[in-house]
Amino acid sequence: MQNKETCVLISDWELGAGKQGTSKGPEAVIRFTHKRESDFFERHTVQYIRQTQLFDLDEHAMPFLKNGPQLYEHQKRLCQSTYDCIEADRKVLLLSGDHSNAIGGLSGLCKAKKGKNVGVIWIDAHMDLHSPYTTPSGNVHGMSMNAIVGDDNIEFASNAIDEESANTWQLIKQLKHQDGEKNRVKPEHIVYIGVRDFERQEEALIQKHGIRCYYPEDLAERGMANILEETLAYLHDCDYLYVSYDVDSMDPGISIGTGTPVENGLSLEQGQLALKTLWNCPKTQVLEITEVNPTLEMDNEMAKAVAWLIDRSFAG
Repeated sequence: MQNKETCVLISDWELGAGKQGTSKGPEAVIRFTHKRESDFFERHTVQYIRQTQLFDLDEHAMPFLKNGPQLYEHQKRLCQSTYDCIEADRKVLLLSGDHSNAIGGLSGLCKAKKGKNVGVIWIDAHMDLHSPYTTPSGNVHGMSMNAIVGDDNIEFASNAIDEESANTWQLIKQLKHQDGEKNRVKPEHIVYIGVRDFERQEEALIQKHGIRCYYPEDLAERGMANILEETLAYLHDCDYLYVSYDVDSMDPGISIGTGTPVENGLSLEQGQLALKTLWNCPKTQVLEITEVNPTLEMDNEMAKAVAWLIDRSFAG
C-alpha cells in the first residue's frame, strides 16, 4: 500500500465547530507547503469537497446538534468522495476544516471496505465522544468519535432531544452502515494518543468499552516511538486504518491557531514521527489532518507547522 497513488481530499466544512475559520485551514496549509518549495500537492491528485452555501442556519433549531442536517449532507458527499478514491486504489490524505469531517472520511473507508476490520488511531487533545444527549455545546466536532462508536451514552444523558434532532443524529451515525451491514468500528479497534481534555461522560464510555488511551504521562514515560509500536501491535487484527490528527494534539507553545488548544501537548518532532510512521504503515488507508484555524492568530504559525509536518512526513 505504500506505493499507492495518493489522493488529497480537501473538505472545508467548518460548521461542526464553535469557532469558524477552519474552512481556511487546508488552503493555508497548501500555501505554506508551496512556500517550503515542496511539490507534494503538485505530485498528487487534489479534489475539493466544498462547503455549499447554507441559508437560514439557526443553531437554536437543534441546540444539541448544531447545523445537523447540513452537516449530514456534507459528510455524505465526503463519504462518497473518500469511497471513490479508495475504490480507485488510492491512499487518501484528508485535509479538513473541523473534526466533524472525520464522520464522512471514516464512513467512506467503512463503505469501501465493508466486512473488514477498520481500526482508528485518534491523535487529539480531546476524546470527541459526546452525543447530542450529553454534549455541553452542541458542536458536532466533539461528537465525531461517538458517531463512529455508536453509543449515545444515555446513562449520562443531560439533554432532552427533540425528534428531529434524534432522527438527524441517526442518519449521521448510519453513514458508516452500508447495504444494511452494521459496519461499526469496534471499541477494541480504537486507540487515542495524546488525549488530555475530556468530560466525565466521555471518560465513562472509555471505561465502559475498554478503549485504549495514551495520555501525556504515557508519552513522557515511554516515548512516541514505543507508543506507536504498541498501537500498531494492538491493532494487528485490523485490515485497514483511519488515522486522524487534530492539530490541537500539539502543544500551544507551537501555535494557538486551533479552536481548542490545550497545554501539555505533542512536540513538532513527536507529531512528525507519528505522521511519518502511520502514513508509511501498509494498513493506513486514510490519514486526516484537521482543525487548523488561521483566523485565530496573526502569523499563521499553525499552518506553517503543518506544512513542515507534511514536508517532513510525506516525502517521496
